[in-house]
Amino acid sequence: MTITEFRRSFPGVPCWWGTFTREWWALVRTPRRDRLVHASSVDGLARAVVRELRR
Repeated sequence: MTITEFRRSFPGVPCWWGTFTREWWALVRTPRRDRLVHASSVDGLARAVVRELRR
């Protein structure tokens, strides 16, 4: 998955590359809470976002 595909799949979920952490980050907002998730790849970030949205 590319970052463009990620952004299309998760509109409204801001994501960015952490220059110092060297990982991808996203802010997942749900009615119950906001949570930062991170992963070393965009695919991993997508999986982390899906996990958070299912909670």
